[in-house]
Amino acid sequence: ENGAWGDFLGGTLNPILTAITFLAVLATLHYQREELYLTRKELEASTRELERSAEALNEQIIASRSQTFESSFFHMLAHKNEIVKAVKIEIFQRGELKRTHEGFVAFTYLADQLIRRIDANSEDSGTSKQHILSGFEDFYSNNYKYINQYFSWVYRIFCVVEYGGDNKKQYIDVLWDSISGQELSILLCYTRSEKDLYFTKMMVKHGIVDVMKRRDIFGASIYQESFASLAVEFASEI
Repeated sequence: ENGAWGDFLGGTLNPILTAITFLAVLATLHYQREELYLTRKELEASTRELERSAEALNEQIIASRSQTFESSFFHMLAHKNEIVKAVKIEIFQRGELKRTHEGFVAFTYLADQLIRRIDANSEDSGTSKQHILSGFEDFYSNNYKYINQYFSWVYRIFCVVEYGGDNKKQYIDVLWDSISGQELSILLCYTRSEKDLYFTKMMVKHGIVDVMKRRDIFGASIYQESFASLAVEFASEI
C-alpha cells in the first residue's frame, strides 16, 4: 500500500512541481527582462544626460575661449593705438627744434611726407608704379624708425585673428575700422613694396585694396586728385 501511495503521490506531484518550476523560471525570466529594460532606460537617460553635460561643457569652453580671444584682440587693438600715440617726430631747422608732431598728427605728417617723396620721384607725365615705389623707398629710409613697430604690431594682430579666432571677418572689419586713412596709405605702400612677403600676403588676403577703395582713401579730400587714380591702379596690381 505504501508503494502504491508513493507512486500515486509521485505521479501526481511531479507534474505539479514541474509546472511550478517552469512557472518560476518564466517569472524569473520576466523579472530579469523587466530589470534589463529598466536598466537600459536608465542607461539611455544617463547617456542623454552625459551628452547634455558634454554639450554644455563644450559651450562653456567655446564661450570662455571666445571671451579670452576677444579680450586679447581688443587689448592688442588698444596697444596699436598706443603705438600710434607714442609716435613723436621732431622737426629741426639749423639745429633748432621748430615743431613736434605726435600721435595721429604724426601719422598725418608721415602720410604727407610719403606723397611728397612720391611727387619728388614723379615725371611730368604722371606718377608711375616705379616712381611710387622709389618714393616709398626714400620715405621709408628716412622714417622707418617711426613706423617699423607699428607695421610689426598690425601684422601680429592680423595673425592672431587669422589663426586663433572665430568670426574672423567681424574682427578683421573692426581692425580695419580702427586704422585711419593716413595709416592705410602708408600700409598700402609698405604692402606693395614687398619688404615683408608675409606681411604683403596677409594684407592682400584681408582686402587692403578693397578697404581703401571703399573708404575713398585716394580721394581728393586726402591727396591730390592727380595721384588718386594712379594710386588705385597701382593698388589693384598687388
